[in-house]
Amino acid sequence: MIMRILLLIIYLFAIPAFAADVYRSVDENGNIIYTDKPTPDAEKIRIDEIQTIDNPDVKPFDYAPPKSDQTPFNYSLSITSPEEGAAIRSNNGDISIIASLNPSLAIGHQLALYLDGSVAATGGPKFDLTNVDRGTHSAEVAVQDRNGKEIQRSSPVSFTVLRVSVAPKPAPHPAN
Repeated sequence: MIMRILLLIIYLFAIPAFAADVYRSVDENGNIIYTDKPTPDAEKIRIDEIQTIDNPDVKPFDYAPPKSDQTPFNYSLSITSPEEGAAIRSNNGDISIIASLNPSLAIGHQLALYLDGSVAATGGPKFDLTNVDRGTHSAEVAVQDRNGKEIQRSSPVSFTVLRVSVAPKPAPHPAN
């Protein structure tokens, strides 16, 4: 309540400032000066009533997201190396998996390599893996959007990594 009274008082004192007279004069350099203080050679300017325009009625804004005109992406996606059933000799377990993709990735999309069902790397199309365990593995490549949602996945490729065994050799059996 006190705030309303204070605002009313400020408003009442401000009204005369808006209704002040305006004077126009020209100085010795020919500059035109407008002021609210009269000078001997100043001319009072008549100010007509200010034109106002009523605002049109505005309906509440109802947002409707744009319809997606994007066609779903359809990539030709496959693993080109290693080939299905390949045996890779790598004593340290370093292998490369190469994916083929057509057309190239759209903005915001990325490749993810799945090795034995788990994400092993992202980026691609060449994935360099280190210390892969010996044995048979399954690899797939998937296209993901910027949120990690899978768009498309390749067919799986199985391959076997051959590494030197570090297990101790069994003792030889004595001859009968």
